[in-house]
Amino acid sequence: MVVYDLKFAYPRHSYAHGFLLSVSADAFQRACETSNELTMEPLFKRYVIGKIHIEYGGTLQSTIVTAEALDLC
Repeated sequence: MVVYDLKFAYPRHSYAHGFLLSVSADAFQRACETSNELTMEPLFKRYVIGKIHIEYGGTLQSTIVTAEALDLC
């Protein structure tokens, strides 16, 4: 998972939004560092398989986790 948006204000409402990867975060980072691509789009198409959203704190009674599959091809 790679987080692309985060708000940590616990115990107030907090969240994290991220991409689910088909490889480890370390492998994705290496691919980004060694890529000859001009944009991130080809790497996202190759390695991102979904999105994940996590919310907690504030008035929420429990942590909410939702995930969705993505087909970027």
